[in-house]
Amino acid sequence: MAGHNYARCCSIHIIPLDIAADTIELKELLGDMYASLEAKDLTKAGELETKINTLLESGNVTDKKILSESNYLLGTYYLFLSSDNQKALGYLEKSERYSEEADIHDSRYAKCLNNLSIIWYSIGNYSKALRYGERSLEVKRILAVKDSLILFSNYLNLASINLQLYNFTTAKKYAESGLKLAESYPGQISRNNIASLYLDIAIGLYRQDESAKALLYAKQAMNHFDPDAVAGTSSWSQVITSITLILEELNMPEQAEEYYRLGLRYTNRNNIRVNYYLARNYADYLIDAGKLKEAEGVLIRYLEMIKSVTGINSQEYSVTNALYSSLLYMMDKKESEIDRNFDNSFQYLNSHPWDNNTKRYVYEEYVKTLYLAGKYNDAISAIDNVTGDQSAYNDQTDSLLNADRNLSYMIDLLAIKYKSLDALIDLNGDDELIFQAIETGRLLTSIFDNNRLIMSEDESRANLSLSSRTFYTGLIKNYYTLYAHTRDNKYLEKAFEMSEKSKASGFLAATRQVNAKRFSIPPAMADIDTDLRKKIGLYREFISKEEAVEIPDRNKIAIWEDEIFRFMRSRDSLIDVFESEYPDYYRLRYNQKTATADDFLKENTRKDNLLSYVMTENKLFLFIINRRYKEVIVKDIDPSFISQLERFRTIVSTYPDVDNAREKCQEYMTLAYELYKFLVEPVEPYLVGNKLTVSPDNILSYIPVEALITEPYFSNDVLYRDAPYLIKKYRVSYIYSATLSSETKDFNLLIRNRALAFAPSYNDREISDSILTQYPEIRGRISSLPYSRDEASAVVSMCGGTAYLNDSANEALFKREVSKYSIIHLAMHTLVNDQDPLYSKMIFSHSLQTDEDDMLNTYEVYNTPLNARMVVLSSCNTGSGKLTSGEGIQSLARGFIFSGGHSVVMSMWAVEDYAGSEVIKLFYSQILKGEAKSQALRKARLMFLENADQKRSHPYFWSTLVVYGDDSPLYYNNLKYVGLIASLLVAMALLFFIFYRLPRS
Repeated sequence: MAGHNYARCCSIHIIPLDIAADTIELKELLGDMYASLEAKDLTKAGELETKINTLLESGNVTDKKILSESNYLLGTYYLFLSSDNQKALGYLEKSERYSEEADIHDSRYAKCLNNLSIIWYSIGNYSKALRYGERSLEVKRILAVKDSLILFSNYLNLASINLQLYNFTTAKKYAESGLKLAESYPGQISRNNIASLYLDIAIGLYRQDESAKALLYAKQAMNHFDPDAVAGTSSWSQVITSITLILEELNMPEQAEEYYRLGLRYTNRNNIRVNYYLARNYADYLIDAGKLKEAEGVLIRYLEMIKSVTGINSQEYSVTNALYSSLLYMMDKKESEIDRNFDNSFQYLNSHPWDNNTKRYVYEEYVKTLYLAGKYNDAISAIDNVTGDQSAYNDQTDSLLNADRNLSYMIDLLAIKYKSLDALIDLNGDDELIFQAIETGRLLTSIFDNNRLIMSEDESRANLSLSSRTFYTGLIKNYYTLYAHTRDNKYLEKAFEMSEKSKASGFLAATRQVNAKRFSIPPAMADIDTDLRKKIGLYREFISKEEAVEIPDRNKIAIWEDEIFRFMRSRDSLIDVFESEYPDYYRLRYNQKTATADDFLKENTRKDNLLSYVMTENKLFLFIINRRYKEVIVKDIDPSFISQLERFRTIVSTYPDVDNAREKCQEYMTLAYELYKFLVEPVEPYLVGNKLTVSPDNILSYIPVEALITEPYFSNDVLYRDAPYLIKKYRVSYIYSATLSSETKDFNLLIRNRALAFAPSYNDREISDSILTQYPEIRGRISSLPYSRDEASAVVSMCGGTAYLNDSANEALFKREVSKYSIIHLAMHTLVNDQDPLYSKMIFSHSLQTDEDDMLNTYEVYNTPLNARMVVLSSCNTGSGKLTSGEGIQSLARGFIFSGGHSVVMSMWAVEDYAGSEVIKLFYSQILKGEAKSQALRKARLMFLENADQKRSHPYFWSTLVVYGDDSPLYYNNLKYVGLIASLLVAMALLFFIFYRLPRS
């Protein structure tokens, strides 16, 4: 986040003179200098500076202790009263050297180091600022008692320095240490300094794409600023800027604009230097909104104001002018005018080579303009000038490439470089350019991978997947091109690796975090974490409901946000304990292993085929992997293909209407066959066996491939039953990714699996107004599902276990009992929230004896640990929800896999009560015979289809349920094992016969 380059908590409190001076005159001068600095008397201090320098230059003073003291006072004068960094730097470095030579490591020495840190920070050399800041803190810790208040200024400055270096974890550590001191010494640290610490954490979280969490910290920063001293100050401007950028990232443009206008209200010529970042970001916001003329007006106004205050050779002018130059290109201005404007920004960089933050921003705007103009080689050269030529930096500057530092600050430049290389590849197809693109793309995606791992919010992970998706799919294309040119399998393996990383990576990271807690943390501590997650989710639900009403109560929302913030900080502290004290937690959580094609083959049967899809804007990649083949097929796609998928989804998920039945039947058959030819037929020459494990992508996640047609079919009699469905040829299960599947697979077979079944009765239950506001389609009441109770009873009758029916099927019982069973079966109504999937709900029976509201939210499922080998969601739309590119469908079903379910049988649209119950009963009868879940569901569907009447043979009735996750059987296959035992007995009998027929000696 731009604009965070201020120095704070400066060490201006001078230690009283308590040492013997070489001359009485110098001692008196130093005493007077101390008093002048304390009084901030610039005139008097200037006179004393001249006299002190005269004495020092005479060479008569040789005592290193007093030389160190003298240079420290002179350096402090130039730093804080005359703002001459170069002179201050010279004197303070002398003071440091004399102290080192005299082996003086006192509090003045610590302050000298801290002031040197401040100077290097203000110059823009953050690596040197960090070294001096850490040394100062080290000395103070030796001198001070534990958690002494004198450490606060160091924590504050080190948080800011590490933030500029993109060392977010370390920045947060120092900020938290400062906040802890503020709690230990109430009222002794200014509110503005406390606010600055919250702001540091907010900016770090924002830069790591954890925007929802960042917003809470930024609002805390705003709440802590002194209301009598905020308007127009640097810190006030920065917190407003931070909030606006975070709100933009959260796709809340109206609220962002409110904050922009609030911040700019205080901008005038007297504080333009403070607020120019806010003005620049507001112009950027207007550009993104397509309001180019408004943006031009803002930038011209501020450029004139900056010019009058700082001149054109300033950081403020250089940065603002770079954005203006970029805007000129968008407004089709003359190229010469654009170049001339950028030259003004480069003029500042040439005279300030140490200012890397400004250099990075100016070059981002410059290379973005070059890229948009099609000057790809020029853009690449300019980027390499910033990131690749380390020889351009001397020991007084801070290289932008530093292996010891998080490289998130390079994302924008690397992204433009990758896009430029990709564009050049499309123009000339040079393999050398492909290798360069791969090198850049892998560095870029490694940054995304690292950031994803440290995120704590599911929303943040989903947003990252959305924004980074194009680079993973770009690498798939690059590797495929090399594979097509060389037929070298290593490029196919790399393409498959990127396909795995392009799908459900956020979900995988979240699941690994949960598993790390489950397998390495003591249960009591894990329960504390679960309880905190529940409380955070509950208050977020309160806020979600309140914001849905016509006039939300902002006071309530603010109170709930404070509660969320309190619980979130407690949870963050707990996670820090997990990571520091339980090495296995750290190892499991930060596991970055991606499944290979061979990993899939090791974990699945010899007759299994992995069919993994990846969709881009114009390509469909079909990866096929089995014991005989590893191949990838690429198909060109266009908007008409998307339209076909959407139309098929609409037909198959809509209750069939008798009007124009023949036409609709034929439309279905034609469309289903066309999609089959595109999605499955190309890989059939490579298939072994009849088992398909499908890893869908994007809109394909909504399509049950079992309902496709494998050959042309026409029926005058509208006979859906007789159509050559793909299910008649193959058995199908689904996975989010091979990597996630490998970590949730269960190879254990049991003789007995106890089932827990819930089937509520609703009795036309009335729904509250707050729910109706969010789900107007339910029209006030929820009707009962009579067949669901028969279904639940049948499941428990077959498998053993417990069925909660009618009024006993309440949410409290579910949460209490669910972890005790290996099969979970839920037959009930569901409300799907496509805008905020965490608040999709399964509706239980209403109970007056509990505190639950009998609506189980997805976020509650996430916080309900399971030990289930299979979860069956015989409810409407449990597999549907918000589709996020790179993550798939954010559904209720995902919550059950997240919480410990090995597999989920879910519905892709509304389940018709009777048909759904019949398919489920048949499914369980096959499960008990030891069939794999996909085979059991296939047989159940075929049996249902064979006996269905004309209407119920429509795929709407039988193809909604699909298997996601582990497809292995739950029970021993009795026939298989009886056959195996019989074979062994026959073999033993033959051996016995042969043995006794042999001649004896």
